Amino acid sequence: MDKISVIVPIYNSEKYLRVCIESIINQTYTNFEVLLINDGSTDNSSNICKDFSNRYRNVKTFNLTHQGVANARNFGISKASGQYICFIDSDDMISPNFFNDLINMITIYNSDIAETGFRYMNEKHKEKKRKIEIYDSIKMAKRLYSKNGVRTAIITNKLFNIKLFKNIKFENRENEDEFIIHKLIFATNKPIVIDNQKLYIYRIHKSSRQTNFNAEKLRVLEVFEQREKYFSIDEELMIKNKIGKLDLILYLSYICNQNGRIKEQEELKKQFTNEYRNLNIKPDFRRRIKYKIFMKNPQLILNIIALRNRKKYE
Repeated sequence: MDKISVIVPIYNSEKYLRVCIESIINQTYTNFEVLLINDGSTDNSSNICKDFSNRYRNVKTFNLTHQGVANARNFGISKASGQYICFIDSDDMISPNFFNDLINMITIYNSDIAETGFRYMNEKHKEKKRKIEIYDSIKMAKRLYSKNGVRTAIITNKLFNIKLFKNIKFENRENEDEFIIHKLIFATNKPIVIDNQKLYIYRIHKSSRQTNFNAEKLRVLEVFEQREKYFSIDEELMIKNKIGKLDLILYLSYICNQNGRIKEQEELKKQFTNEYRNLNIKPDFRRRIKYKIFMKNPQLILNIIALRNRKKYE
């Protein structure tokens, strides 16, 4: 039975932390260690971590000065003793069969990366007929871009062979998942396995990083230049990357709008217009309409994005 190392970066998460850790402890798969990386919390998180470490032999707590989630994850990787590794955010939860499902797929398909579906905490959940899909690196990279826009790169609903992190580390920046996922995808030549069962439960709330604005958040657009180095082997990937950048500019404009960042919103509008006018490919009809409306009436598109996102929040 292969060992899984579970890394949980923690920063002022006392409201949700116990529920998160309990969902890990109560897994049907039993060969795992939990590494609680307390990233300089100033609330009661450290005491909650200490409590679990005292009660369970396979739970370890590490207290760091606050340096961000990327540093906490990299530190956790350095302390991991398992053959496989996963990352759980401290305000999220996992279903009881999360580890069992992932490790079974890894074993059966001789894979380095396995993924389950995820759902939002308040989402109405209906069980779907189980469907397992097998991807290579190029096909998996194409999944970073959806029909409706950029699909958020999520690290936490996956299990990785720890050897993939030998030469790959999280960057100490906002949206660190976006800057590492394509590297991990192209670091393996084995099948990547995906189960559609929604076993990771994702919580979005008012203090979530995804809903708050800071200037660093806009630097996520740099990832599209980084990805071109990996995607140049496939023309469709290059096209998806260009369209994905436009879609993300729209979403970042929505974040700025929600946080009253007018100056940044105007800069994004200029960047979008420049990118779109210099686009050497033709987007699909639906996108062309959306993009043209945005250039003439940005607020209308931002209102539509807001309506779509409203259902996600707790």
